[in-house]
Order: sequence, then structure tokens, then C-alpha cells
Amino acid sequence: MDRTRGKKIIVWALREWKAIVTSILTAVLVTACGAGTSTETDRDAITGAIESSEFFAVDVTDDRSPDGAVYDASDRPPDEVQAAGAAADLPVAWGRGLFEHLQRDISISITGDTAAVVVTDRIQGSLFVDTTDDGERNPWVKPFEDVLTRHAEFTRLPDGWRLTKISPLDISLADPEQQTVRIQWIRASVDGVTVWESSSSSELFDIPAGLPVFSPLTEVLVEAKVVNSSPADYIPESFVFLHRPGGVLGRVRDRMFDDGSNGDRTASDGIFSRTYTIGQVPGRYFAAVDVIDAATLLDENAPYNSAAWGMPYIVEKPSAGPSTGAGE
Repeated sequence: MDRTRGKKIIVWALREWKAIVTSILTAVLVTACGAGTSTETDRDAITGAIESSEFFAVDVTDDRSPDGAVYDASDRPPDEVQAAGAAADLPVAWGRGLFEHLQRDISISITGDTAAVVVTDRIQGSLFVDTTDDGERNPWVKPFEDVLTRHAEFTRLPDGWRLTKISPLDISLADPEQQTVRIQWIRASVDGVTVWESSSSSELFDIPAGLPVFSPLTEVLVEAKVVNSSPADYIPESFVFLHRPGGVLGRVRDRMFDDGSNGDRTASDGIFSRTYTIGQVPGRYFAAVDVIDAATLLDENAPYNSAAWGMPYIVEKPSAGPSTGAGE
């Protein structure tokens, strides 16, 4: 009787142990599956937020005209540009157009409630340049391919993932060996006070505390230090422009100067400047400083050579109290 009872106890114990082990394995499996599903859901939420945010647009330097050229004489002040061995000025008309968004890669690394994100876009298009002042729209065309890079940080909040940090937008050539123009830093100021500056295109800025927040119709001075390592076939060796929101087509291109005018503090110091007035529509925007090697615009056979940085900023109507928002 004792031996039989002992066998029953052993069988019962084995069954109980098997049940416990099965329960543990099931719990581990559910936890693992849950973690995987959660991560995938998180990535989908972050990707969706990126796709819907104005801070991740790709048409920052698109002149938004079918032939890329606005045919507006405002970009060619007389007697301002001299070339080595020949008279030179900005073309009669020029612009980028026929943009095609080739690819977007989104790298997401989640640690706890923080996600480090890098968004890389590849675009191609055509640079249209009309150097003949003959009254006809007959530009020559130069293809280009650019890589747009933005760094960002998202934070998990009770209501979901929120964009809480953003970097400047870096636009570089897909072929880095072809690029000789660089932007070393950009700065924005209002009434002589610096409100934002950056010397690294990967630097992260808090949203909204680290970004310039402008009221509508504020006059802003944008400055950029640019360099060009190619031989100086033209004087100046580079043209610099500011692309900003506005106009009928949604973007406006303004010439930046290094001659002591248009807000420029010191002539011929490599710092190009331009003032512009903030629009009246609240939102999140980029204003991009665009440096182009002079030969790109003046020599049909010269390679495309350009770089740009985009400054993220916010337009808000003045409120009675301080902002308490946390991110986008």
C-alpha cells in the first residue's frame, strides 16, 4: 500500500511539474511575442508621425516650376558678379524642377521610452539654366541627385510617440567626391539677438524650446558661413540663396549677400546674409541656405555642385501665456 501510494505521489508531482513548466514557457512565449508586436507597433507609429510632419518634407529647394525657372530678373542684380577672363552674372533664369523622390530610409533605435531616428531621403531632379537673354525660354538642363539627412528623437508619452527633437536638414550630393561647397554654420537673429544657430547638421534641438519660434510678420536675419574648395574660376566662386516658405508656388528663393547689404554685417568675409519676413500662417517650417558653385550655373559642361542646410522653425501667433507644449 505504501509503495502504491508512493508511485501515485511521484506521478502527481510529475504532472504538477509539467504543468508549471508549460505555464512558464507559455508566459515566456507570450511576453516575447508581445514585445515583438509592441516594437513593430512603435515603429509604425513613429514612421506615421514622420510621414505626416512638415519637418520631414523633401521639396525644400524645389523651385516648383515645370521647367525649374521662374524667369524673374530679381535674382540678377547688375554689375555684381565678375568672372575670371569674362563678364559674368547670374543666368537670366535658373531653378530646380522635375523632382522625383527615389527612396526614404528610416532608421529607428528604441531604448525604453526614447527613439533615436535618422531619416535619409534620396531625390533626383533637373537644374534648368537659361544663360541667353533672348526673350525665349530655352534653358539647358543639368541632372542632379541629392541625399537629404535629418536626425530626430521621439519620446513615448501617454498618448503615443511624440517628436521631441529635430536636427537641421542636410542636403548633400549623392556623389560626395563631386561636392566642393560646404556650409560651416547657420544663424538666425531678430533685432540683433541670435535666436538660433548650428554648426553641425546632426545637432539635435528640443521642440519647441530649442527652435526659433517666430510671430507672424517678424523680420529675421539669416546668416551662413560657406566655403568652396574648388579653384576659383569665377568671382564670386559661389552663389548663395535662401529658400523659404511663401509665394504663389509655396516656396520663395532669395539671393544672399556678402557685400555689406541686406543685413550682411561685413563684406567679403565668407558670411552670406539675407533678411526676410515670416509668413502669417502658423506651422512648422524649414528655411534652407543653398550654396552653389558658380560654375554650376555659368558653365553648361561643369558638374552639378551644391549643398544646403535647412533651419527648422515654428510660426505661432502670440498667446497670452507661456507655451507648455512638449514636442510636436
